[in-house]
Amino acid sequence: MAPHAAALSLVVVSAVLLGIALKRPTVFFQGLGGPEEIYSIYGGTESLWKDGNRVSATIVFAFSIVFPVCKLAFLAFCCLRGHVRKRSGQVLRMLVVLGKWSMVDVFIIALFVGSFLPIAYGNSSSRTGIHLFAVAIFLSMVSARMVQRKLAGEAVPVATQSGVTWRLRSVLSLAGLVLLGLGLREFYYLIKPPYLSFFKNEIGLLPTLRLLWNGDEARMAAYLAVFILAMPVLRGLSGLLLGCVRRPWMRRLAERVDEWAMLDVFVLALALVYDKLVQLTDTTLLVGFWYLAAAAAVAEIDAFLIRRDRKRGESASHGTS
Repeated sequence: MAPHAAALSLVVVSAVLLGIALKRPTVFFQGLGGPEEIYSIYGGTESLWKDGNRVSATIVFAFSIVFPVCKLAFLAFCCLRGHVRKRSGQVLRMLVVLGKWSMVDVFIIALFVGSFLPIAYGNSSSRTGIHLFAVAIFLSMVSARMVQRKLAGEAVPVATQSGVTWRLRSVLSLAGLVLLGLGLREFYYLIKPPYLSFFKNEIGLLPTLRLLWNGDEARMAAYLAVFILAMPVLRGLSGLLLGCVRRPWMRRLAERVDEWAMLDVFVLALALVYDKLVQLTDTTLLVGFWYLAAAAAVAEIDAFLIRRDRKRGESASHGTS
């Protein structure tokens, strides 16, 4: 099978799964003494809009519906054409960088199911739609990278960083790991249900993982464990090693891990969930949220240095060719 045919097959599978996922239920919720409510991705977005969360609804709609559909359409176009021009190659790079942001809806549901609903609001559980959606996003990320490599002729240029930049990246990686560790130790929400004024529920990432795992939500726990814990830690360690082992393969590792480290997406999900919770009950942001936000910001600065170094390497390669 030709490289573009293999990529096209992956795009088609991702598109089919995405189409099914957008129609299937993603989360079930029943408040204390209230009616059962089942939401799809589109239905949840519509509910946010009707409840006055216009910014949250727009963000979720853009990243969970519009962006994945447009991305898969563009990838299919590239595969059918069999090659990628320079301008399309630039779009592909942007798609690779932005691809992980479609996971924001998965993390929103994981936060509700694992933290708030079972404790403060009643019974809840994830549904098939959100897991099909997650698989569709994973496959779209892989297919975007495949199209970039096979059709755009992307090759990772030799690193051209100065000694100052190497040291800066090492410092940023270490700072990111420390901030992530602090974020894991602290809570990021304090919830006080209006009907139980004496009850205070502090929510943190590790307790959320335990609740998901113990509540038969192992897949939700796996999403958080892999993309919010394992990948950011691996990303930080690869950045530290990159300061010592200045080799192209180490740089490629750091760049690939960065695509799958989704702490920044998780912080956005935290902010969107907070925006919804403050309308339902007394909710306060705690220091853990700011530690995680700072860790995500540090990672973004490091990612900027990675992309800048890549462009410099490409410019150097074109200058010598």
